[in-house]
Amino acid sequence: MSTVVNLDFDLDVGNPASTDPAVVVNNGGTLNVLAGRTLIIDHSTTENAVQLNASALLIVQAEAILMVLQANRGINVAGALSSFANGGTVSLNGCSNHAIYLQPNTGLLNSGLIEITSPGRNGIYNLGGFVNLGGDINITTPAQRGIQNVQAAAPDITTFANTGTGTILITGPGDDGIRSQATFLNDTDAKITVQEATDDGIELIGDVFTNNGTINIDCRAGALASGPGLAVGTSSVAATFINTSNNSLNINAGSSGSARSIFVYGMGTLQNTGTISSSGGSPTLNVFIQGIFSNAVGGTINMDGVRITNAGDFTNDGLINSSYMGGPGVLTNSLGTTINRAFYDYQGISNFSNGAGAITNQETD
Repeated sequence: MSTVVNLDFDLDVGNPASTDPAVVVNNGGTLNVLAGRTLIIDHSTTENAVQLNASALLIVQAEAILMVLQANRGINVAGALSSFANGGTVSLNGCSNHAIYLQPNTGLLNSGLIEITSPGRNGIYNLGGFVNLGGDINITTPAQRGIQNVQAAAPDITTFANTGTGTILITGPGDDGIRSQATFLNDTDAKITVQEATDDGIELIGDVFTNNGTINIDCRAGALASGPGLAVGTSSVAATFINTSNNSLNINAGSSGSARSIFVYGMGTLQNTGTISSSGGSPTLNVFIQGIFSNAVGGTINMDGVRITNAGDFTNDGLINSSYMGGPGVLTNSLGTTINRAFYDYQGISNFSNGAGAITNQETD
């Protein structure tokens, strides 16, 4: 028979000298932190604060609080079929490892608030199924990435969904804001904000990232060309970014003259039927294409004083607006193929694209 523990009193636990996790929910068990109650864990930096074994369940109810002051991993969703449901407030501080770690075939559902501050590795490392359903996730200054979404070995499948009115705010990560190798969804009313990433704001190294909502990326002041707001694929790994939202993808590449808003690598694909807005950074290499970029019917690209440089395949069946004053809003270099079948507004510049590559313009400004 499965054991259910309803925590109906405030509790402080932990031992800085311990060689075991502070709280373990064993196979098939449930720990339910009831509304109005607070569980505080101050533990060894070599051991996990909370560990969920096979088929275990941790529930933090609305108006309940789970606070970790120190530990290795804050919440380790470890055993197959284990899960964590948060409707209250979870505050994870002083984690020397990942603040939240999901193993394959596990799950996490957040409809409350998760606050992660300065973990020694990633804020969230996901190999399972993570759903932020109308909740808020704030990750501040992780040593590595805010969220690392890693494809589990077959037959397990990794997914991450920010849905409902869910918000994700990642500030000052030591590497990427989000690095995703598996399926990632930002849904219609959801919002992701990445600020001041040391490397890429969002980096895709596999599978498909779909944005139906709002994504705002602000690059750091000294961002490098190799650390764009959005990086899609690599020269050897395929990845796809799909933007369907008129709430849009908004990227400010910062004050560095070499920084890029978007870099579509050779094996990357970007499909836009929504709105993409780009500003800051390099005026000439702001959106750099080596792979495939399709601005499809209904898609709009707004470029504030910057242009696209195409060294891959770029097709416009939507609308491009550019206030870049040095020429057309698209440069096609000798490696690029550019096709325009729709509309553009370059504030009086008539050519759709210039450069040494293959250019086909079937419409006018």
